[in-house]
Amino acid sequence: MSTDTNTNSLFSKVFKRSPDADYLEGAAPWRIGLSMAATWSWGAAIAVAISVLHTMGIAPFVVWVTFNCLSIGLFGLYYRYIPNVSRWKTLLPMLLMWGFIGYFAIVMNLNTILAVLGGNMDIPATGFMTETYALYTTIAIGLAITWIIGVYGLRGSVLTDVGQLSLQFVGAIGILVVGLANGYSPSFEMGLDQQSFMITASMGFIFGATASGMQWQRMETLPDRDDQFKASLWGSAIFTAFMLVVAPAAFVFTGDVWQSAFLVIGALAVATSTADSGSALLQYISQRFYLPASGGTILTLAAVLSFHLLADMGLTGIWSFYASVRWQVILALIVGTLIYNVVGVPDSVKAFARKVRFVLDDQVLSDEKVQKYYADD
Repeated sequence: MSTDTNTNSLFSKVFKRSPDADYLEGAAPWRIGLSMAATWSWGAAIAVAISVLHTMGIAPFVVWVTFNCLSIGLFGLYYRYIPNVSRWKTLLPMLLMWGFIGYFAIVMNLNTILAVLGGNMDIPATGFMTETYALYTTIAIGLAITWIIGVYGLRGSVLTDVGQLSLQFVGAIGILVVGLANGYSPSFEMGLDQQSFMITASMGFIFGATASGMQWQRMETLPDRDDQFKASLWGSAIFTAFMLVVAPAAFVFTGDVWQSAFLVIGALAVATSTADSGSALLQYISQRFYLPASGGTILTLAAVLSFHLLADMGLTGIWSFYASVRWQVILALIVGTLIYNVVGVPDSVKAFARKVRFVLDDQVLSDEKVQKYYADD
């Protein structure tokens, strides 16, 4: 038996996918909305909120929070009421952008864990670990996420969101209570380019959740269009409740040992929730490209082993880069969709787009169907 065969066999055994890995039939809109909120928290993770406030200032922070809270609901609005938006999931550029987002979901959130455990340019050192031990611990957490989602898929990501979101609230409330009890009055360093950041933040969030394949993946678990819209409203409402705690918590954060402990709890919950969603998204993309879900697991491993290479950008820097890319793509797609709805496209152009795989079939193949697909070819 060759080395390649042994390697493939070992990989298949370690990451043997559960038969109900993507099964969420019958979930209520509020339950999917809760998962959408927990997943979206990467844009407003406690650590990133503290970073934005303390490095950019109060005005950019308020803009960032406000549009952050609206983003999931706006996605539901576009998806429900703009004809043909729901068909974006078949477009090659959209799937490639989702792959970019899935990778950055893992990279940014593992960097958040690294920051709160060992400190970096954005977050005061918590004193819990040295930078070296923080790196090893973060990689171990990333490998655990890779295995859990590799085996349990989207279902594993959604079902763990209740506990993760609860811990997010615990962390934020703990920071707030300790800060208020001690009467902290932290100082802020105002960023030099506040206006540019506020434009990036507002535009990034107006189209932010719409650009996230993690939100699309959850929305599509609900077959009814009205339930999908309700889920997005639940998502925005639950996320807003979380931000109502995070915002004042960020104001009173100074790095006290107890606050640092609560920061670690909350940030770990935020980061693992969104990182595992990013891994599930990479599986979903792999399945849309007629590949096994394990293709997404391999990409997750690559992200886990490379995340630290972007650590020098800082959390705010990584987020700003990611946000500046996604809103431009979504704005172009919305304009293109509106033109398509008014003018239309000749059938010959549609046929050519499918022939060159610019437009893919609207299907998510299970591993068994992937095997049959290639067998039939």
